[in-house]
Amino acid sequence: MRGQSEKKGPGECGPLRAAHRQHSVLEASGKASPRVPGTGHGTRTSPSLSSALPGQTQIGLLSLGGTAVTTSLKLSEAGITSPVALGTRVLLPPERAERVGWATSPNAAALSTLPEAGTDKRRALLTGLRPVLPGSSFKSVYRYKGGEPGVWEMMQDNASQEAMRRRKDADESEKPVRQAADKIKVNKSSADLILVVLVFHGACNPLHLGVINVLRRAKAAVEAFHKVAVVGALVMPLAAAALRKQGAKRQLPFNVRLEVARSVIGSAEQASWIAVDPCQEGCLASAPGHLMDYLSEYARSRLYQPTWDTLVMEVFAEDTLNTTALREEPSQHRVPQDAFGKVPIPHPSASIKSIRTVIVEVPKQGRCDELLQASVQQLQDNEDNSASFETLRRLLGSKPANLLRDCALEIPSGSLLGESPRRGRAASRSFRSALP
Repeated sequence: MRGQSEKKGPGECGPLRAAHRQHSVLEASGKASPRVPGTGHGTRTSPSLSSALPGQTQIGLLSLGGTAVTTSLKLSEAGITSPVALGTRVLLPPERAERVGWATSPNAAALSTLPEAGTDKRRALLTGLRPVLPGSSFKSVYRYKGGEPGVWEMMQDNASQEAMRRRKDADESEKPVRQAADKIKVNKSSADLILVVLVFHGACNPLHLGVINVLRRAKAAVEAFHKVAVVGALVMPLAAAALRKQGAKRQLPFNVRLEVARSVIGSAEQASWIAVDPCQEGCLASAPGHLMDYLSEYARSRLYQPTWDTLVMEVFAEDTLNTTALREEPSQHRVPQDAFGKVPIPHPSASIKSIRTVIVEVPKQGRCDELLQASVQQLQDNEDNSASFETLRRLLGSKPANLLRDCALEIPSGSLLGESPRRGRAASRSFRSALP
């Protein structure tokens, strides 16, 4: 068999062996083309294929019956000493090109023409190469970086404690039937517990006790589902630019809104599970897409445990007097207002994993916000100081009201208007200097 294979001619040995023999003949005769500088590969050409343009080398494709033209421009003529291999185009007969599905590169014709020396020609050449050569610009990668220190550590502790408590309660309730349950093979889910992180993304201009009440009601409504626990909540004030787009007549500087929000949470004694996150002016200041996508990715990796699943839900406060669309979507869970404070019990077949938004109904929420804005304006303009401070004390708490009053008096009248970014930055510096 070996002797028979050696007697076969080039046309019978297959295209690869024929090409190898052709290259061997070219090397023996000394007609092989030199290496193409800048490509790192030796390019051989057939003597019959000598119609290439200057700066180009043709490669015979015997198996396809066509030619591949490798373009290697010598840029020394244009003022650039190092040669660069710019591209490759494949020339096939029409019938072979349709069968194989190859196409000619659109930049091959443009690259085959060598420009003359000169600055303008060189600039035009480099401009034409931009779509061909890899660019130097990279897209920014936005990722949520965890907010303030200690926030997610607190949520991890809450998750561990909740898992231990639920496991202890389950063990005590299943003691009488444990032996019978062990004998029965049941297909259980990989996660025995579902942990939820609530996110309130609003103006917080400033944050008041009504938002704390909304988060507490949302927590109670979510924990009414089977084997579900809320481990924490994040309050994310809007950025200054986003708040300005909403048409806020007067807006507090971002740093002041953060400090007042922390003070309100501390006064309400909810700092063990509610925290403030400044990511809207930080790592996600100009991030595209929805905010919840970044938070969900981070929460699943940060709070990961094989014994539970992690979900992130956004909380909205909806004024039922100013809203006509009360229809509930499949991904929404509505919490109606109850005069006795009862928590709605979900249907036993309802699944928490399909819920992404919790809507808490708050009647007259719009009027409360208007009263709060008027009180801040009067306090800053020194108009009816005692009445406005009493309103702030009822809506925010004593300590946050004192903090906001001390800071507002340091800002000149009218500097809280959101139309001027320069005024907003000056007001922010004044507030930071007045903060304790």
